Amino acid sequence: MSKTKRSSQRKPLFQTIGVLLVFFLSFVGFVLWAATEPDSELAQAFRNLVGIPDPGHSSAKAEPEEVTEEEAPPIVVALEEPTVENKAKVATPILPTLNYLELCRRSEIWPEKLSLDLSKRVYIRYNGNEYGYMQFTQGMELQVDSLMSSGEVMGWIDGNYLSLLVKETNLEDWFKQAHGDRYDRLVVETEPLAPRSEKEHKVGSPEGDAEFWADMRIWCNRNYDSISLEIQEDTLVFRWLPQEPGPIDFPFEARTIARYYLIERAARGSNENYAACEIRHPVTNELLGASSIFIPRL
Repeated sequence: MSKTKRSSQRKPLFQTIGVLLVFFLSFVGFVLWAATEPDSELAQAFRNLVGIPDPGHSSAKAEPEEVTEEEAPPIVVALEEPTVENKAKVATPILPTLNYLELCRRSEIWPEKLSLDLSKRVYIRYNGNEYGYMQFTQGMELQVDSLMSSGEVMGWIDGNYLSLLVKETNLEDWFKQAHGDRYDRLVVETEPLAPRSEKEHKVGSPEGDAEFWADMRIWCNRNYDSISLEIQEDTLVFRWLPQEPGPIDFPFEARTIARYYLIERAARGSNENYAACEIRHPVTNELLGASSIFIPRL
């Protein structure tokens, strides 16, 4: 075969190969375009036809991005804003309470003065007689002498020594103002006031008078080693000579005797609320001391 004939036969072959190559390259390009084009409907249809996954949806599990310490965001913990109640709990310490009986044992924190919480007129009565009256007004000043476990506040008003109940004074309000920085409040719990119950027999009857004098003699003998008590028209006279050496507060002892006398009489129906007492030497009759007490509640 001549060279001219072989050359004429190769030319169509090369043309065919070239067309196929162009078609193949075009097809590959189309496939690559369809595989990476996210917005074309034609590309989407082709991908669905041949099973090519959408671009950006790789079946391979993406490795988590490593976060360095410098790039890590700070952890923020939201703190609860304190309410008014919480602030009060933090700012206010829990203070203890003080019992009135404990206050009675701590004379160093007693009040010097209190004021009255009552307004009334009380007649002064002793041994069946009235000796005028005493007018109490709210706010009247009481100079305090002592606090007693029975709930009594002893002191002076206008020179008169008397016994009032805690509830008749402003003791609790005073305590809050004077000691509110150390104690929450004062709890007023008292021992029962003697006598604890009414006696069956009344003074003025033979049985009542006998019981009264028997109780008074026992009490005087137990506390003073003497039973020499006389009821005179306007005073009590107690004859007593202390056996133990040392200073004796005779006015205090005289008030103590007068107070017990009134309480024992009241237990047997008496309306006496005032008594004066003199303590005299049993041999020389010398006046050793005297005082009186007024108990308005009797």
